[in-house]
Amino acid sequence: MQDSFNQDNVQVLIDNQPLLNSKVTTNNVLSLGGSVATANTEGSHTIKVIVNDSIVSTETFTQKSDLYIGVKFNRDAKTVSLVYSPNPFTYH
Repeated sequence: MQDSFNQDNVQVLIDNQPLLNSKVTTNNVLSLGGSVATANTEGSHTIKVIVNDSIVSTETFTQKSDLYIGVKFNRDAKTVSLVYSPNPFTYH
C-alpha cells in the first residue's frame, strides 16, 4: 500500500480470493501503508482493489516470477492505480 491512504478501508483480492481487508494509513515519510504477501503462482491473474467500499480498480496481470505490486490511492481523483515491479520497492 503506497501513497495517500488515511484510515481508508482497503480490500485486495487476487483471483477473487481475499488477501487484505483492513484500514490503511500511509506513513508520510516512507509512503508505505503496509504490505501483504502471497505464494508465487505463475500465470495470468486478476487483482481487484476496493477502497472505502466504493472506489474499485480491477486489472489482469501475468506473473512469471516474483512480482511486487504497489497500490496507490489518489484521494482527489478518487482513483486507485497499480504499479508492477520484478524487484521490491525501496523505501527511505
